[in-house]
Amino acid sequence: MTLFVEALQKRDSAAWDAFYTAHLREIYGYLFRVTGSDRAAADDLFQETWIEAIDAIEQYEPERGEPRSWLFGIARRRVALYWRRRLGRTAAVAGERAEDVADEGLLPGDALQELEQVEAVQSALLVLSEDRRRVLTEKYIEGLSVDEIAKRNGKSTKAIESLLSRARDELRSLLRCHFPDSARNART
Repeated sequence: MTLFVEALQKRDSAAWDAFYTAHLREIYGYLFRVTGSDRAAADDLFQETWIEAIDAIEQYEPERGEPRSWLFGIARRRVALYWRRRLGRTAAVAGERAEDVADEGLLPGDALQELEQVEAVQSALLVLSEDRRRVLTEKYIEGLSVDEIAKRNGKSTKAIESLLSRARDELRSLLRCHFPDSARNART
């Protein structure tokens, strides 16, 4: 077990500060997006995620993944509970049971997974530096060529190619826990 994880398990405040600082934007961005930009819900889920992380750090198993992945697992469980509660209230208002709503496929597992993946990508983009986020957006959302991006940004084509390469690598790294098969395929 790493010294860092041991420090977290010993409730070392400096280790928790470092862990929190390293992941707060990414976790909050994910929660904010997956709740439909509901700041109050995201705030509550963010707090619940960190409280559960502190309470459950002894159960963290390093062989099952990085601390970041473990933390995202907690956040995903919190989101699932959030949506179950919301669906339960919606069903109660409509005079239905929550199980009936789930059985009808209002929010099936595949849809939730897809929503989580979209939110993960959006959250990861928020973590990137402005220049990396901009070139990825220009290339893959606006559909600009490398030459067009270079002209727009006043840089050489080589500089943009290099920036795009670094941006894709960082994005891939940030999304590794959400798309494990894609990360493996990218290495081959």
